[in-house]
Amino acid sequence: MIVLRHRKTTPDTLRTQLIESLDALDHHMPVLKVQEFSVEEIFRRKLLFLLPFVIFSYEKMFTIYENNDAKREKLTNIYKTIHGKLNDLEEKEELSTFEKKTICAMSLHVLSLIAKSHPKVKKSVEDTMNGKILDYEAKRIFDEGRTVEREEQKKLLRLQQRNRQKLCFSTRWTLPWYKNIRIFLWSKLKN
Repeated sequence: MIVLRHRKTTPDTLRTQLIESLDALDHHMPVLKVQEFSVEEIFRRKLLFLLPFVIFSYEKMFTIYENNDAKREKLTNIYKTIHGKLNDLEEKEELSTFEKKTICAMSLHVLSLIAKSHPKVKKSVEDTMNGKILDYEAKRIFDEGRTVEREEQKKLLRLQQRNRQKLCFSTRWTLPWYKNIRIFLWSKLKN
């Protein structure tokens, strides 16, 4: 269980019970409290998926960061450290560019959601992480691939329709008759 925000009363383990017919299995599941992990520990343990949620550790201080440049600079330095370590991992080829950009983009997205009313905090972290909030490169590449795939599917469908029309025209079959023959042949191939 991963908990992004926790209190002193948040337990270290959660009891779960799996009930199957008449049997019950108790299991104590550890609770991972994101706010208890330092940036160094996240990198040391290679828990990079937690990086977008580091900002939750500083959320209570947003008002102070918003009004105090020196304090806000400390938060900015934390994100400079994160960005620098991600660059180091990318250079060592322990992290792909795609993964790095996705972590940065997700960090910025989480920040944009929880720091809406703190524009100075939001801007200083955004500038440090070097990226747009929602239009990140990984998403753009994925969307381009999806568009190309759709275009290819449309071309294939048009080609199949054209071939079907040519066959019907050359054999003087009607389209419903062609469909019946196709269904018949398909059923024979299955058997």
